[in-house]
Amino acid sequence: MRTEPGSRSDLGAALAETAGDFRRGRLGATLGAGAVMGLVQVVLAITLASLIFRGDLRADLSVGIGIALFGSATVGIVAALTSSLPGMASGTQDSTSAVLGVAAASIAGSTTGAATVPTVEATIIVAALATGLCLYLLGRFEMGELIRYIPLPVVGGFLAGTGVLLVEGSWDILTGGAGTAHLLDGDVAMVWVAGVAMALGLLLASRRDSMRLALPLALVALPVALHAIFWASGVGRDEATARGWLLSGLPDVRVWEPHLATTLADADWSVVAAQAGSILTVIGLSAASFLLYVGGLELELDRDIEPDRDLRGLGVANALSGLGGGPPGYAYVSVTTLGAKLSEPRRGAALISGLACLGVIVAGASVLRWVPVALVGGLLMFIGFTFILEWLWDARRRLPRADYLLVLLITAAITFLGFLPGVAIGVVVAVVLFVVRYSRIDVVRHALSGEHYRSNIDRPESELTVLSEAGASISILELQGFLFFGTANRVLELVTTRVEDASTSALRFLVCDFAGVSGLDSSTAMSFAKVLRTADGHGFQVVISSASDETLEILTAERPEGVAGPVVHADLDHAIQWCEEQILTDAGRVESTAAMAELFTRVIDDRAIVARVVEAFEHRTVEAGQTLVTHGQPAPGLFFIEDGRVEARLEDHDGGPIRLRTIRAGRSVGEMSMYLGTPASATVVTETTCSVRFLSADAFRRLTADDPAAAGALHLVMARTLAERVVHANEAVRSLSRRTGS
Repeated sequence: MRTEPGSRSDLGAALAETAGDFRRGRLGATLGAGAVMGLVQVVLAITLASLIFRGDLRADLSVGIGIALFGSATVGIVAALTSSLPGMASGTQDSTSAVLGVAAASIAGSTTGAATVPTVEATIIVAALATGLCLYLLGRFEMGELIRYIPLPVVGGFLAGTGVLLVEGSWDILTGGAGTAHLLDGDVAMVWVAGVAMALGLLLASRRDSMRLALPLALVALPVALHAIFWASGVGRDEATARGWLLSGLPDVRVWEPHLATTLADADWSVVAAQAGSILTVIGLSAASFLLYVGGLELELDRDIEPDRDLRGLGVANALSGLGGGPPGYAYVSVTTLGAKLSEPRRGAALISGLACLGVIVAGASVLRWVPVALVGGLLMFIGFTFILEWLWDARRRLPRADYLLVLLITAAITFLGFLPGVAIGVVVAVVLFVVRYSRIDVVRHALSGEHYRSNIDRPESELTVLSEAGASISILELQGFLFFGTANRVLELVTTRVEDASTSALRFLVCDFAGVSGLDSSTAMSFAKVLRTADGHGFQVVISSASDETLEILTAERPEGVAGPVVHADLDHAIQWCEEQILTDAGRVESTAAMAELFTRVIDDRAIVARVVEAFEHRTVEAGQTLVTHGQPAPGLFFIEDGRVEARLEDHDGGPIRLRTIRAGRSVGEMSMYLGTPASATVVTETTCSVRFLSADAFRRLTADDPAAAGALHLVMARTLAERVVHANEAVRSLSRRTGS
């Protein structure tokens, strides 16, 4: 049963679970894991704020840090209490921050004065609110799985491009915007060398499972080491800040204050509207990345996650973040995994992680003045290197060559053209690759001939002989998949080849079965119109089976004027039956009676024995619609049809009848159950008023005991009948095997 985030069942259970994490025996591990997760999350928030508020916005970094901390606190706390995975850490994200950083740089270049920062904040607010609404609706309507249809190379290229931008942003932070000529200056060099060394060290450590604690240790060790150097060199905090070693531009007051109304009033909304593309990118990236992360966390932690439930919770969390000016956010894979390694996944630890960001907001900016620039830039560079390494190096082995080249193309496009052109190029190329690959899938599952593939009509031998001779004039195409301009033309090619094949009889009937077709687009009508025109020109009839009304409407939309339309049947069996009836009618074969004595005489030379066999059978006249044999029950005996038709059927899952075979005059039913002594495998019902010969099970046993010669003659005829059925079945199987190559 689906429940909304915050409902009594979800929230109550989460609160009870969280309370259990703070009880004796679990408190220490919960606090320890939560503290480490919180430290990582606080530094990440500061780092990502530095990515958004860089360049011309560097002087307002305190604003960015405040909203990033608020967003991470809000999303982290709400997600901790609503996620289907205990211990799910969430907050402001690197990839979306990279997009917002590009948008912020664009805004800074197109606005001046006091409107710049409010416009950046307004863009972030709109992105968070829109992301929240989108995520909530995806979860509310249980559409979480749809995001998985985004091509993996597009996501991979986007993340690799994001990694490039993260490295560029981190370099700007580490160098303070200094030009190439000043990179070796003492103060500048100290910062970027330390930052790059940290990034490379974390990157190497991340490649080894035994060094999973490297990140939290680095977050503690680097600041301690740098401040030890400052102390040993006699450099105070103010001097270190002035020389660019520590974060600067931070006010004495709290870094975040609620000012939504002021922001909305002071923003330049025309500039915000111009960032619609970036906002849409943030929305799509948030949904796609979260659901990709869900799959990764399920594998990493060996736990099932309910994506729709988490989407609803994140929708609420992002909306609350946006109302406070915070950026959008979602799950941290690395922080969540880190918490699970330090202790088992716990909601309490994830809650502490979110509360840590809130604690920094309350404590004020004085806490942040001790944070080294090398730590912020190095961590951001490490994240960028991780994306680049995963998608530009590791992916070369696990992705097909075409997909890997697409990742490279998108990465280059994002790097040199920007996010939106890069994504647009990637989507277009991915669609083209999909079309090319899908068009290579043979839309014809089976190409058969009526010579071997017959309808489920149990016919007398005389009719089977006619159909064997003329069956090759029936061509059967069982179609599959989705038909569009790239695949529908395959049908036309096969038809043309068959028409031009002089080695076989002329084509009279083309049967196209759509039972395996999942859908088709309007372009299919053009190819089918050519098929109809070819049929008209070469004198064969097109027959369609198993097609919906919508499919028929599309197929006949472009039918040429004056050209006959297709003959339509509900299923392939009835379509082939219709073709066979046309052939038999043209051959002068009409449905007739088949006296049992006459047919038995063709097999048994001794007419006296045949007469004794016939005398053992009771003659009956059965009205249409009567049941001769009931599925699952013992057959009452053997029925020989002398006149009329009967149908063997089963019921489908909806209770409707499915025709297995139609048995004509000259054939028998019930012999399998009588010989094997098993329940009947199908129900047999008369289609017309029938004249039948009936041999009960008791009469069969008496015949066997009293007249072995007559019983032997009956056995011989039945064996011949069963052998003919096996031969025809084997011919159909061989025909299918030749088609499938098995």
